Order: sequence, then C-alpha cells, then structure tokens
Amino acid sequence: MVTLLPEAERQRLAKSETAAPLPVPAFIPSNGEYTPPPQTDTLAAYAAKITECIQQSAKAQSVAEAAYLKTPQAMAQAFESLNESFSGDHFHIDQDETVDPGAAAERTQRYKAQFVFDDQVHFVRDDAEPELFVPLTSLIEITAELLKLPHAKAFDLDQIKFLHFLKFIYLDSDTKVALLSGAPSETPDGWMLSNDMMAAARAAVNTVCGSRRLLTHAVIAPGHDGWLDEIDRVHEELKPDGWKGYSVGEPFSPSDRRY
Repeated sequence: MVTLLPEAERQRLAKSETAAPLPVPAFIPSNGEYTPPPQTDTLAAYAAKITECIQQSAKAQSVAEAAYLKTPQAMAQAFESLNESFSGDHFHIDQDETVDPGAAAERTQRYKAQFVFDDQVHFVRDDAEPELFVPLTSLIEITAELLKLPHAKAFDLDQIKFLHFLKFIYLDSDTKVALLSGAPSETPDGWMLSNDMMAAARAAVNTVCGSRRLLTHAVIAPGHDGWLDEIDRVHEELKPDGWKGYSVGEPFSPSDRRY
C-alpha cells in the first residue's frame, strides 16, 4: 500500500478501511496524509442504527444490501439515523423518504438541477509516464477498492486522463462547475498538468459548453527554477481563477526536498 503515513499509524486505520460501506461513513476517513480521530460512541451508535435499517429494508425489497446502499432511500435513512444518534434535527428528512422508495427517488429528481460546484478536480496529462505516477494511481486504486467502485482492481492511468475526466465530471455526475487543479514535481514530466495545460483544458471545456463550466488554479512551486517569473507569466497570459502553492518537492510520495 502506498501511503504517506508510517505503518504503525496506518494500522490504526485498519478498522475503518475494512468496515462495510455506508451511505454516510461512520468513521472520519483519511486520504493517507493524516491520522483521523478514532470513532466516537455516537458514530458507533449511528453505524448500528443505519446497518439495521439497511438490512431490514433490503430484505423487505428483496434486493442485495450492496445494491440497496446505492439508493436514495438508503441515503435518507442514513441522515435520519444521524439525527437520532446526535439527538437533533440536523438534517431535514421527510419521513416518507425513509420508508417509500418512490418518495426518496422523487426528492432526488426534484433537486437534480441544483447548483453543484466541485472545488477541486484533477486529471493527468495525456503524455504521462506511468512509472512517474505510481504513487497516485496506487492511492486511487486503494480508494476504489475500499469504496467498492467498479474500477477496483482494474485501474489504469488512462482512467484519470482528460476524456475520462469529461465523462466522470460532466456526464456521470450532477456537477455544474468544477475547479481544475494540479500538483508539481521535482521533474518536469512528473507534473500532473502544467499551468498551460490547465488553461487549455479550461478553454476547451468552456468553448464546447458555451459557458464557464471549468475554472482553473495555477500552481505555484516555490524553490523551483524561475518560479517567480512563472507567476508573472501566468498572471499576464493565462489569467487563472485561483492559485495553489506547494512547498514540497513531491506531493504524492516521500520527498526530502522542502522550500
């Protein structure tokens, strides 16, 4: 497993990594960069409540639990269970949505047109060398396996390139506007995307859509040769929508280089 956590810290996460997937997790998750706090008694109570609901509802509807977990009704039951566990009306859920699959599906359809902004999305350059992105692809593969996603155990670098990015963000989700970001590397070929590549992607998406559907960061890499001049160039030529800075040499794998 590729992770930025030492082995002793990673073992502390084993329970959450192997726990059954729920509509809303019963653990505070980690992306491998930090150790989250342990599960609280309240979250454990939520896990017990929603697990019982899922088992009963899936049995009543004669469907597999894995399939039922993906339904709007399961999500409604998760929010109801959170309200009960945390003793409050934290999430507004109509009672019908937790017992009637049609009511839950109707609410999903009713809000389908709502504005969804994804504040950080990624893809990698089309000419990416696979060996340079092993840490990144390994982390994605681990996440896919834990979340039981379709590409688990069958992941390759092409799945995080531009064409798949367009499909996943703009066709397979309700995202209306996304902010494209990147990450630097100690080697030029190891950058996920150059600042120019991100600007080119923004122009391509927005031209086809006829509106501003994709925004971009520009990456600041302090300590890299010419990094201050690059800021001036990007500001003048590319007009990014935001800036993102990295003070490490390699964000996806151990690096002794700091700036």
